Amino acid sequence: EQIEQAQTEQKLYDMINKKRNEKFAEEYKQITDRIDTAKEVHDNGMQFLEALHANNVQQVKRDLLSYNWGPASKTMKIAVCVDATGSMGSLLGKTKQKIREMFKRIRGILKENGHDPNSFEIQMVAYRNYNAPASDLLLYSGWQNDPSSLDKWL
Repeated sequence: EQIEQAQTEQKLYDMINKKRNEKFAEEYKQITDRIDTAKEVHDNGMQFLEALHANNVQQVKRDLLSYNWGPASKTMKIAVCVDATGSMGSLLGKTKQKIREMFKRIRGILKENGHDPNSFEIQMVAYRNYNAPASDLLLYSGWQNDPSSLDKWL
């Protein structure tokens, strides 16, 4: 109806131009909001790296807890990506050992900070050589709270 009226009044270009400008203004606002958010995340990341470089353990711990403790869930989820290409075969045994260490350290940190030491789950993700069958290029375990389950999966 608006288009027909604009055509009869020969104001179609003005109407389309107005709509285009309104749409652009809306999208521009959304983009600038995302930029502001990205800048804040970047600045926080730089502060974290500075604390890490300065060996400021307390600040690093606070940052890690604030970044990794989701407000909507009582269970923290951590995905660990593993290079399972042929050249890494000898290191997979060490990976199993490190997974057990991760569980022990995470539980200790959670307990030390007054959280349930079992309130996290780890999922392993393994990628393989490009010439592996498509179904085997990227494999992943289920979410686990027991290092033995991940040890068996690896």
